[in-house]
Amino acid sequence: MEDIHTSRDSAHIPPACGHLLHSKCFKEMLNNGLYRCPICNKSLVNMKDEWERIDRERNKWQLPPQFRNFMVKVQCSDCHEESQTQYHFVGLKCVKCGSYNTARSGSEEIPGLDDNNDIHSDDSDDESELETDEEEEESENTGEEGEEE
Repeated sequence: MEDIHTSRDSAHIPPACGHLLHSKCFKEMLNNGLYRCPICNKSLVNMKDEWERIDRERNKWQLPPQFRNFMVKVQCSDCHEESQTQYHFVGLKCVKCGSYNTARSGSEEIPGLDDNNDIHSDDSDDESELETDEEEEESENTGEEGEEE
C-alpha cells in the first residue's frame, strides 16, 4: 500500500469520518460492496436505503420463542454509542441511530444453544408434536403401501 500523504494519486475524504483514502481504493471498495471506512469502520456513504431493506427483511422472520425477548449489547460503528437491542439473526440494529453497522459488545449467552453450540428447544411439546407429525406421515405411507399391494 502506498502512503496516502506522499501519493501522487488523488485522495477522497469521506464526509462521515474525514479519513483520507485513495480515490481509486475508495471506488474499488464500493464496487466490492465494502461500505465501511478501513480505519474507523464508519459507514462511508448514506446507508439509509440499506438499513430500511434490512428492517423489511427482519420483519419477514418471526423469531423462535427463546429469542423474542432476548436483548444483546451492541457497539455502533456509526454513532459510536453502546446500547441494548433485540437480538435478530438478520441484523443487530442500533437503537440510537438506526444503523446496522454494529457489533455485539456484550457476552450474553444465546438461549437455546447447548455446549456444542447446537440449537435445541427447551419446549418438550414441540418435540412431541414433531414426533407425532412424523408418526402420522409414516402411518399414511404404510397405509398407502398396504392399498397398493
